[in-house]
Amino acid sequence: MPTGFTRVFSSPYLDAEKKAGCGVLEGVFVGRAKELQRLRDLVVAVADGVGASVLIEGESGIGKSALLAQGLAEAERLGCALRWSAAEEWGHRFPLQVLIECLGFDARVPDPSLAEGADPVLAAMERALALVDHLCSDSPLVLVIDDLQWADDASMLVWERLSRVIDQLPLLLVGACRPTPRPDSLVRLRRDIEAGRGTVLDLGPLDSEQAADLITGLLGRPPGPDLHELAAQAGGNPLYLTELADALLRDGPCAGGRAPESLAAAIADRLGFLSTETGQMLRLAALLGREFAVADLSIVANRAPSELIAVMDEAVAARVVVPAGARYAFRHPVIRQALYEATPTGMRVALHGQIARALADSGASVDRVAEQMLPAAETADEWMFDWLVEAAPVLIHLAPEIAMQLFDAVAGSHIGTDEGRDVLASWLTIGLLRAGRNEESEALARQVLGRTKDGDQIGVMTWALGGALLRSGRADEAIKALRETLASEALPHRWWARLTALLAQCHMVRGEAEVARAAADEVLDAAEQDDLAAAYALHTVAAERASHLDVSGFVENLERGLALLRDDNPEHTDLRLLMLSHRIHALDAGDLFAAAEDTIRQARNLVDRVGRVRFAQVTVSIATHYFTCGQWDDALAELEATDDLEPGDPSFLVHHGLKALMAAHRNDRPAATLHLDTVYENDALTPANSWTLWNSAYVILARAVVAEQAHQPHAAVAELTATLGANFIRGNGRSLCLPALVRAALAVGDTATAGDAAAMCLADAQAAPFPAMQAGADQCRGLLERDPAALVAAADYYRCVQRPLELAQTLEELAVLLGEGGDLGRARPVFIEAIDTYAALGAEWDIRRVDARTRPLGMRRHRPRVAGRPTSGWGSLSPTELKTAELVAKGLSNPDIAAELFLSRRTVQTHVSHILAKLDARSRSEIAREAADHAPEDLGSAT
Repeated sequence: MPTGFTRVFSSPYLDAEKKAGCGVLEGVFVGRAKELQRLRDLVVAVADGVGASVLIEGESGIGKSALLAQGLAEAERLGCALRWSAAEEWGHRFPLQVLIECLGFDARVPDPSLAEGADPVLAAMERALALVDHLCSDSPLVLVIDDLQWADDASMLVWERLSRVIDQLPLLLVGACRPTPRPDSLVRLRRDIEAGRGTVLDLGPLDSEQAADLITGLLGRPPGPDLHELAAQAGGNPLYLTELADALLRDGPCAGGRAPESLAAAIADRLGFLSTETGQMLRLAALLGREFAVADLSIVANRAPSELIAVMDEAVAARVVVPAGARYAFRHPVIRQALYEATPTGMRVALHGQIARALADSGASVDRVAEQMLPAAETADEWMFDWLVEAAPVLIHLAPEIAMQLFDAVAGSHIGTDEGRDVLASWLTIGLLRAGRNEESEALARQVLGRTKDGDQIGVMTWALGGALLRSGRADEAIKALRETLASEALPHRWWARLTALLAQCHMVRGEAEVARAAADEVLDAAEQDDLAAAYALHTVAAERASHLDVSGFVENLERGLALLRDDNPEHTDLRLLMLSHRIHALDAGDLFAAAEDTIRQARNLVDRVGRVRFAQVTVSIATHYFTCGQWDDALAELEATDDLEPGDPSFLVHHGLKALMAAHRNDRPAATLHLDTVYENDALTPANSWTLWNSAYVILARAVVAEQAHQPHAAVAELTATLGANFIRGNGRSLCLPALVRAALAVGDTATAGDAAAMCLADAQAAPFPAMQAGADQCRGLLERDPAALVAAADYYRCVQRPLELAQTLEELAVLLGEGGDLGRARPVFIEAIDTYAALGAEWDIRRVDARTRPLGMRRHRPRVAGRPTSGWGSLSPTELKTAELVAKGLSNPDIAAELFLSRRTVQTHVSHILAKLDARSRSEIAREAADHAPEDLGSAT
């Protein structure tokens, strides 16, 4: 039976408690041999650079923390940094609370001035993830969170995301939890761990032999028959066995001593030995949480810290609490719970309110005050009301769930003023809207609008109401609500301008471009201008110009709007990122790729600073840029960073359409079909308006390629014909589809459809001054009229601006046309260039198609296969992956690599994962060793 020092009770503060000394009950560890060895093996592996994730499950007191203490004892000696914390039942309402304690980073949220703009919780999550990256670049890292079932959602989301990148970091994630409760986030984590490189250790009760060994070790002698019977009642739970032994030792010899009848009785027996003063202080401490500072206890008890020295010494000696750095922690949640419940409910509520006020008066943070206030919310007084009104802007971001509970409880009471209640209701409405609870936000906004006379309040509530309705797909109702408020004479000018700008957006969503433009012009023509309102109006004007193919007007209004929006104003963040995303598309359409790269850097920097607001839309826009430029591996890496997109996200269609299209070109029909099925299963093409059709261009192209691969050419034509519809917005998407439609229609002899597509492509090119669209028109004309000169002109342009897919497709058609005309001398070099261009994209399906079309014409490749990149090994790395590998070899963390390469941290994670897979490596150190085995020029060629 393995033995050794550890504790059989639960506490995250191992070293502190060990130093405190807990008498005869220390020094016993039994059982868990298999689990212990697995944990030790994982520590050795992470010290060698190989990450992993482990989840330890078991009931309270079953020995999870004892196993952690024993299994992780060698981590620091092996060179690992060890960070440890425990979640609390009441702490799950505060975003990132347990991770903040575990990682020890300075701020939970950015400056409170961000309350009106960027989401500070998302920003803090990104800082936490980046911090882990940096810590892992310094040394292997072991992160431990006990009682994971109580962790807040934001901490769990960060933990989940970390568990998905353990293959590329020297990171060991260790979570311990009870079987119940089991929140959805914990279920997802367990599933991810079991599916990936993870381990789940399920701790059951000790068997009878192990229980007897534990009792023997604790008492110093074998248990007698009576004690054997009592031990059997413990159900193999080490905590109960320990408390049982301790009670017997305190009470005298085993033969005549009193034995507790249950775990609760054993805990009560331990607490009964405390002095009255210490018991009272510990009951107050139990209200502060599982862990507490003496300074806080001093405040709520109205006692000087020096007066608490004897109290804390007694509590430590009785093994009720243990030192935890500068704080103290209850030795086990069960002990704290017993003390907490020893105070009657009514008294507890009053004490929580009293503690909240004492902490507020002492200048404590908003979250600490709110944590104490929540249990007392039903008995709120005037002080609590006034404090909430003042703290609302910060609290709604710091802890949105607890804020909404407090606002709801207090705003519905009869205390405070009507104006104050409306202020709380306003913040509650905003919180509900940001949480995606549109129906609740709408209902509350209507309530406030029905009673308030304050102009600013009316403006805020109508803005929230219009946003909720618009997000719910009810633009008609949003327009009605906005017009009703805009008719009010009490509305301040700032809110008139913003609501009118929102009205313009609603009309644009309905496809009423002219009405939208008129509303936007009203805002822009006003004598006084609100920058945000004017920028929203300019955004609408830009969209209206795009619908008329006025490219210069589109770009000009985007630039005017961006000039009004400042990076340092959080209220401007969302719209600024939206407009930067649109600017990327506009510059790409004009083949101004260098300028697009500069805009990408601006957007990335802003996203990183403000917590991933509009992250998906910006990232998908960057992916389309890389797709257009032929950097398909980079495009896929960007898209993989947004794999968690929801169907309702406006980028969902483009994300899956692009992935499907690249997979189809690369002859991966199963992957292409999977992404297309995802689109249709989620009904993502509804509603079928012009904007949905615009976003569906890549889906249409992918479906056409898949149909062609299935030898269904007529189905391919049918798919592409959708782009001829009047509602399909002209632009880069359709300019890709129309030449494909001409080729597909000619292949089945449908010259009428081919002619319609060519005519529409020419009309689009004449309406929009985009050279790429003119090249597309030349490509269509060359196909339809069998004119080599037109195809040469198109190919020359595509080659000049570096649009490789369009270039390869044009060269393919030119080679076939020349070959069919018998001019093999001119056809062969064109044929080879087409093949090589497709090969650089990895477009295996297109290479096969070119071969099939040109072989009967007498054109064959001299090589049996195109010398493209291999699928594994150093030579399989893309240029960006080579650059990333070089920086990994230099010891840079993912955030540092992201800054060096102007990528997002998540995109770098994707690249590192690809590198590990291609090299069949298990850690970053193996990447470094592989890099060292290659000549410097192999790395330099990537730059």
